[in-house]
Amino acid sequence: MNPHIIELTPFHVIGYPSRHTRQNMKTTADAPTFWNTIDLDYGTLLTKLHDTFQKSKHFEISMCYDIDESTGEFSYVLGRGIDNLEDLKSIEPDMTRIDMPGGLYAIFSTEPTADSFVEAAQKTWNEIFLNWLAKSEFVYDDTRPDFEYHDYRDHGQYFGGKLQIDICIPIRQK
Repeated sequence: MNPHIIELTPFHVIGYPSRHTRQNMKTTADAPTFWNTIDLDYGTLLTKLHDTFQKSKHFEISMCYDIDESTGEFSYVLGRGIDNLEDLKSIEPDMTRIDMPGGLYAIFSTEPTADSFVEAAQKTWNEIFLNWLAKSEFVYDDTRPDFEYHDYRDHGQYFGGKLQIDICIPIRQK
């Protein structure tokens, strides 16, 4: 695994949150096995987000936050990344705004796949937490959120129709 280590600038996420309970929930890494159980109409919500926030470049964020490890309760957001402040004027009442702090991140790309997108994401998350972090010069920085970054690669427009996303891990030096 060869991540890109970059300093992300702060940005915003506008999306549709939902509250859930799942035992052993600690990071977004625990979410891929649960995606298929969320009762959200992803297509409709993403279309609405893209139609509403057209000034920002195309990228979507999925992440878990507000995690209570003792109860397993957490919030999940499917959102649109906002990098143009003009778009912030278009937030609707049923949407949530999350201000992402930026900072040092390790960015991992999943293997392009035409098969199980969820399995490719879970495999990458596992590899990051079980192997890469332990061998790297970095530690997970739990003061900032981890998240999944979805762009045009997630729509099968590259790699012969295969899908790919980035997994973004907040880090700091050991």
